[in-house]
Amino acid sequence: MSSDSSYNTDLVVQTVREILAGHEPTQLTPDRRWDAELWADLAEAGLTGVGLPEEAGGSGGELADAVAVVATLAAGAGAVPVAEQLLVAAPAVLAAGLELPPVDQPLSVSVSGAVRVEDGRLTGTATDVAWAGVVHWLAVGAQGPDGDVLALVDVSDLEATHAANLAGEPRGSYVFDGHPAQVGPLPDDLRARYALARAVQLSAAAETVL
Repeated sequence: MSSDSSYNTDLVVQTVREILAGHEPTQLTPDRRWDAELWADLAEAGLTGVGLPEEAGGSGGELADAVAVVATLAAGAGAVPVAEQLLVAAPAVLAAGLELPPVDQPLSVSVSGAVRVEDGRLTGTATDVAWAGVVHWLAVGAQGPDGDVLALVDVSDLEATHAANLAGEPRGSYVFDGHPAQVGPLPDDLRARYALARAVQLSAAAETVL
């Protein structure tokens, strides 16, 4: 995927829409907390790595391409953690110099809670995690011995508390007790990226009802 072609962004949007058309809107419930089939189709098409460099395991493209994917999915009520992965967590992981997990494995981010890291191990609680109980990986803002850091941890085997936002999307907490993590410097723009992701989603969703 070239990085400067509006045609490619249009093609990305068209591909997302075609995939969405093959799926009924998901009614989220405590037993069905996301659309795993939609995620699998997006991943197979390379759309869960858009905007991330190919040399890091992504699909290439620019931020605008990632925004287009997120906006199209939000407009179509796609119940998958693409906004968190493409616009927040994955860019933060790369900015921190950490190894990006496979992009077909869902990745979210935690910017709240009280988590500490020492000798590469996490303790404490990450709260209000988007898609908790669904994601495989979590990028966590944590307190290290010398200041704030970003920790990347595999949460696929961790229990999460179960709650939901107004859209029914999972929100929850993870408790860490010495869990191993990759650790790097906390990117300065982490919260700004989180705000961008939410703004893109809200704007796209609002356009569908106006």
